Amino acid sequence: MRVAFPRRSRRPEIVGLLVWLVMVLLVATGGQFARADSAAPRTTLIVYAKRKMREEQWTALFGSLQTAMRAKEAMGAGIPGDTQLLRGDAVVPGLVVENSIAVYLEGDCNLIARPKTTPRGALGWVLRVHGTIEPFIHVNCGELVEMLGPNALGMSESRRTEVMGEAMAHVVVHEWIHVASQNPGHGGEGVTKSAFDVRDLLAEDASFNGKREKHGKKRGACCMVAGDD
Repeated sequence: MRVAFPRRSRRPEIVGLLVWLVMVLLVATGGQFARADSAAPRTTLIVYAKRKMREEQWTALFGSLQTAMRAKEAMGAGIPGDTQLLRGDAVVPGLVVENSIAVYLEGDCNLIARPKTTPRGALGWVLRVHGTIEPFIHVNCGELVEMLGPNALGMSESRRTEVMGEAMAHVVVHEWIHVASQNPGHGGEGVTKSAFDVRDLLAEDASFNGKREKHGKKRGACCMVAGDD
């Protein structure tokens, strides 16, 4: 009498082979997956103006911001050069961004000619809460106008708009470095200095530097990290 032995199922062997193939693929492509997963989220800088600004002012500010944030010093401090710039009055309900930093332009950002005065407050500031520097940047337009006003005499409106945009951009980048680095300290030169003079605010403006020397050394505190220690 023949005895029929039960057939051995091949399913476990097939499943094992598939598992092995998947593991080989994961090992082979793991580096690519890891790079994709670890890619830093894109940063969106949203700028809110407390007082209405003209289109030319927005254009000047954003153009200067793009130049300043691509500077070697800024990128070395962790500021991404591909940051998206967005006006606060263009934000729509339901907007979703990966990583955002808010900038608040305090006061009147129209540069007008005015007599020389002594700076009284900070050009900008960020807040530190429980040891973390929060992604909210404040720019004191009124103090910038105080500093730049003596140099604005004889400037055309378009030139004043350009100069103010450059100055605001430098203050934003200074504070942004605090946020990006989570370091409240200041450097000895460049955009990380604790105090700016007019030439610091307009560091890349070749047509300005070296002119009106009598007002070039007026300094304003730039800038503050306020909050807990």
